[in-house]
Amino acid sequence: MNIDSSLRAKYSIEEERRLGISMGMELLALCDEVWVFGEATEGMAAEIASATEQGKKIIFKETEGM
Repeated sequence: MNIDSSLRAKYSIEEERRLGISMGMELLALCDEVWVFGEATEGMAAEIASATEQGKKIIFKETEGM
């Protein structure tokens, strides 16, 4: 059994999502600025809100032509 399948057995999809968002928020705390590509998902919106509260610079990038 590899690590991925053992994690899937341990966590539901919703738990995996919450864990991923939590890890993203921890990484966000280390960043000086946040670049946003495309339309923000629910998780991205939460990260943008958190970054704004922390006074981080938010940069919105166009994805057209990428």
